[in-house]
Amino acid sequence: MTPPIDPRDRWTAELTVVTQGYFGAMRLPLLRGRGFRSDDRFTDAQLNDPSVPREGVAIVNRAFVSRYFPN
Repeated sequence: MTPPIDPRDRWTAELTVVTQGYFGAMRLPLLRGRGFRSDDRFTDAQLNDPSVPREGVAIVNRAFVSRYFPN
């Protein structure tokens, strides 16, 4: 029998797809960095092209930053 996994060590993620003006419309301030831009998204052609790099953009919350980037 495998010991239970510590809940603090489990990775979870919530994905919400938003457009460029989302944070401003919701009056959510960005503490650092930038919001999404229209050129941050992949087109259908890019998604279907294996030669296109899969570098994406993410906006994370304080809890994520303090846990994975404490310094």
